[in-house]
Amino acid sequence: MTRYRLLQVKRQLEEWLMAPFIWYGRWQAARSRFDTGGYDLVCFFPDASLGGAQKVNASVLAACTGKRVCIFFTKKGTNQLLLHLFALPNCTVYDIAAAADNKVRYWNNFIWRGRCSWLINRQRHPVTVLNCQCNFAYKLLPHLKQGVRVVELIHVAEPRFSAITFPYIPFLPVRVTVGPTLIQQHLRYYRQLGVPPQYNNAWQHRLFGVAKVVPPLRNYHLPLRVGYLGRDSREKRLGLLYAAASACGEKALPLQWHFIGVSAPGQDPVRQVPNATWHGVVENDAERQDLLQQMDLLVLTSSFEGRPLALMESMMLGVVPVATAVGCIPECIEHATTGYLLQHPDNEAAVKDQLIAVLEQLTQHPETLASLSRQAHAFACRNFTNLHEAEQWRALLFGPEE
Repeated sequence: MTRYRLLQVKRQLEEWLMAPFIWYGRWQAARSRFDTGGYDLVCFFPDASLGGAQKVNASVLAACTGKRVCIFFTKKGTNQLLLHLFALPNCTVYDIAAAADNKVRYWNNFIWRGRCSWLINRQRHPVTVLNCQCNFAYKLLPHLKQGVRVVELIHVAEPRFSAITFPYIPFLPVRVTVGPTLIQQHLRYYRQLGVPPQYNNAWQHRLFGVAKVVPPLRNYHLPLRVGYLGRDSREKRLGLLYAAASACGEKALPLQWHFIGVSAPGQDPVRQVPNATWHGVVENDAERQDLLQQMDLLVLTSSFEGRPLALMESMMLGVVPVATAVGCIPECIEHATTGYLLQHPDNEAAVKDQLIAVLEQLTQHPETLASLSRQAHAFACRNFTNLHEAEQWRALLFGPEE
């Protein structure tokens, strides 16, 4: 028996054990004031924290004008700074994180699967369920009635998270990701698991565009301004970036470091960076873009990524990227032409050495940044705009317009 088959048996056993909680949740929902009619789309999002994936999720909602949408947030985010992008006039928002993301009282997660499945199954006309990489929603899918259209948007191909989705492959008829590289990575997981080939055709990718802008004229001189834009999360490996920055300081390289979205690390000596400015979380989009366009370089040392919005925005502004060759990043950077790729991303020592070498080379020849910047911007204009993004998502979620 393949590992995939074993996962299906395990899932079916878990469903049988959880059935009493599911039915209790449905009974609760029937007695509550859940609105059971008129939704065209029911969305499951982890949270509304400030981040690239959340902005992409919100851009899907922006394509749903004229449709009635129900939104469930299921995880406790670090902040709610993007909530305004989700709380639109046509959207009803439920934050169920206190129940669905509670390890101590985890039975509430099961009950809410019953409540949500009751709401979806009782809709009086065809409804689409959109799961944006949300653990809760994967486990909800087996409890939906036939005829409910399910679309998944998954931003990464990372073994630890992808393993959560494996038992629910039969319930994911449309799997959308942000680039062909991620599709190939997921299909490799399928082959390793022994997933039947019939499920391969569920995959497709959609380009999420960024606004086309004209970058400011740049005069490249020392010290170079090196930026990071993002969260301090596990996959970003900021400890690795800090170590590389400290090594550059020991070499006395003329660099100024700017960390956007990250607060100063306090007195931790391991995380100290010379010549660094910590901008913290920048809520205003215009202010964040203004900071980003002042950078000469954007550095990402992530262990995994999808198609980072920060990288796309920086290239559109003519900021030269230096990033690990993970996820869709190799689709975005032509090494030494539109930026620099750091190879062997699983080897942190190798990534650190490559990053230091690139920065040392650029401080010796800063004039090369002018050509890199022009080509990065030209590549972004050709590849990072999608004028038909809204129409594509409407067709995917709701079918052809009448």
